[in-house]
Amino acid sequence: MPQHVAATAATCLLLLHMLHSSNAWSCDIALDDIPTYQQLLNERLESYAKNKSTRFFPMLSIHRGNSDTMECAVSGTQRSGAGVIPLPSPKAWPKGRIPYVIDETYRGDVARQLVEDMRQFNERTCLEFQQHTDQPQYIRFVDPGNSNILQILAMRRILTGEGNETGEEDVNPKEKRGTTDGDTGQQYSYESSGYSGRPVVVVRSSEEVLSKTSGIPTSLMFILGFNREELRYDRDKYIELKIYNADLVSQRMFMKEFKTELDEVFPYDTLSVTHMTKADANDLRVGLKSRDPMNHPLKEFPDHTLSKTDIEKINYVYCNPDATSTTT
Repeated sequence: MPQHVAATAATCLLLLHMLHSSNAWSCDIALDDIPTYQQLLNERLESYAKNKSTRFFPMLSIHRGNSDTMECAVSGTQRSGAGVIPLPSPKAWPKGRIPYVIDETYRGDVARQLVEDMRQFNERTCLEFQQHTDQPQYIRFVDPGNSNILQILAMRRILTGEGNETGEEDVNPKEKRGTTDGDTGQQYSYESSGYSGRPVVVVRSSEEVLSKTSGIPTSLMFILGFNREELRYDRDKYIELKIYNADLVSQRMFMKEFKTELDEVFPYDTLSVTHMTKADANDLRVGLKSRDPMNHPLKEFPDHTLSKTDIEKINYVYCNPDATSTTT
């Protein structure tokens, strides 16, 4: 075989290996290069203004905010993932009580579906999602069609370029809205991981909610303090995750996380609501395949159903270490 042909073949094989190996991840991308939740939300809102069928999930589920436990977050080189991160208990919602507010602009059928999405947590775990009264921390489900959405989100810097360099919004407290009873001067957080002491905003369209493609249970799990399942340190044993077109930012966004104590207690769960489905992978433009479809099947679409392991994880963190599923 001519030398140049052999070299070309070797190069092609290397590129093919990089495409099909979830071990070929990049640590050369800084955290600052990963889009923030606010930036992604801005893009979705701009798209929604032109096309009401715009979806907010799963695009909003991968952002800089869930990158701080990844292998590259501490240093510029890959780590083995051998370290153990504490349980999310310090970020757990006090007493497992999670107040919520549903935008008045949602139709009744949409509001009822949102309540239904939360009901399984109440019925199958020790958590209690309850209507908001005067609690400082709560979840607000926001309709992107709400004419006051910019005031609700207090996103002047993101939407108009105003604000400081850190990404925090410079908004007069009188312009900050977000509760049902007037101005509070509070800053919202966005589907953050665990209890932050601030209200949490979840933006979903009515179409997404009614079609059950909104990923509401997934977002609720993140808000409760749980991470994306496919970012676990041991995912390569169970799935193949492919990043196409040498997209370094995507490679960085899908870096594996350090091992947590929960990873040692609970098995990898492809049926978790926090695990990427085949439809999610298509939307996020990544390849997803189970290494053992019989024992670790992937969901075709989000089905909004907590898995047995989801329930056990919630009860383990929020109740007691010996708690198990409340299902029969």
